[in-house]
Amino acid sequence: MGGGGGGGGGGGGGVVQMTGVVASTPLFVLGNGTTLTDATLASEDGKFSIDIPSGTRITNGNSAVTSLSGAQLDPATLPAPPDEKDVLVLAYDFGPDGTKFEPPVYMTVSYDPSLLLPGMDENELRVYYYDIALGQWVKLEGTVDTVNHTVTVKVEHFTDFGLVGGLPAGEPAPEPDKV
Repeated sequence: MGGGGGGGGGGGGGVVQMTGVVASTPLFVLGNGTTLTDATLASEDGKFSIDIPSGTRITNGNSAVTSLSGAQLDPATLPAPPDEKDVLVLAYDFGPDGTKFEPPVYMTVSYDPSLLLPGMDENELRVYYYDIALGQWVKLEGTVDTVNHTVTVKVEHFTDFGLVGGLPAGEPAPEPDKV
């Protein structure tokens, strides 16, 4: 009489490859996309970082991710924020687009207050993501830390993200190439 076979494993898995982002430690995922280690991913300039705890599932469609990427975007080439007094300060594309995190992860955006336009209030900085299907920027709820100059939000997926600041009433919005 033969013995029972072993349980099937979820195949694949391995270290996620990074392009345009750096990881604090290699990000190892199982075949189903579940991370085995805590890692912080950061844009190469350190302005955007994403904390990914062990046990987070990272998928794109029905597959585990094998690579992640990030690239700074030129705000002047992107659609304007929804309010005419809002100005896109920084923008990054994280991908591949459609990459999902279960549960959501924290993204922190660092900013230099000396680079904000005159009249912008640090307490009013916000992070948006660009929703391609809606064709507009969508605000994420977050926390501004004016001591450490960061804005932290929860994100469920990768796409284009932007840091947005508002100008006071009466201030004309600058031309896109002047920001």
